[in-house]
Amino acid sequence: MTGGLTMNPFEQMQIKQGAFTATDQQVYEAFINNVDAVLRASATSLAEDFGISQPAITRFCQKLGYRGFSDFRSAVYQHHKSAGESSSPSTAIEWYCKLLQLIPAAMEDADMSLLVERLTTSRRIVTTGFHKSALSAQLLNFNLLKLGIISSFAPYDQLSVEQGITDEDTLVIFSAGSRVYKDILDALADTSDERKPHIVLITMSRKNPLNAKVSQVVWLPNYQNQNYSQYLETQVSFMVFIDLLTSALAQRTSQQS
Repeated sequence: MTGGLTMNPFEQMQIKQGAFTATDQQVYEAFINNVDAVLRASATSLAEDFGISQPAITRFCQKLGYRGFSDFRSAVYQHHKSAGESSSPSTAIEWYCKLLQLIPAAMEDADMSLLVERLTTSRRIVTTGFHKSALSAQLLNFNLLKLGIISSFAPYDQLSVEQGITDEDTLVIFSAGSRVYKDILDALADTSDERKPHIVLITMSRKNPLNAKVSQVVWLPNYQNQNYSQYLETQVSFMVFIDLLTSALAQRTSQQS
């Protein structure tokens, strides 16, 4: 690592975020929302997974003061290793409990009654998610099918305006902060009104560039947007949200039967 760096890589990113270009911001969001991928993958595979050029990843790391991605990844590893050594499993559980207590309030802010009404009255539901968020989209799809709600999961790169989506359908996107859905949302915006579905974005970024392109935004807390010092798995908030939403849907469907 380049000499003189006394802050951890996450502090480096926070301090310099104000000077990020649009591409830098895309790399930043990919990194903070997929820390485990950063620790395991190469710059080449990350570039492919997140639709970012490898030179952009290298330039971003150098802007933070590192020689390149490998140097940055080593710093991330050392930071998480030291954080893990300084906190016991019980401490991590306490952080998870603190985070999960925020989810009900976030659901109230998102007007969950509107979402439940929409999901139980739509012609069909399409769920989708990018990278790890695809797991959450698949879980919601599975739960909807168990409740007898017509639903399907679509990988992010297989979504198309040619799929026969109409204004009677609902598209649910799980995206912690990625921009990969911009093109499909732009394409849907250009279609006729009868082919525009109700679009729900489940995200963890209040500045997600997709926010202005959807019908409803559900913002959930994670360790980054709460500025926690303890790393917590991002998908936990999605999974708990899905469990609470499924319970509300089950109650609604039982009332309708």
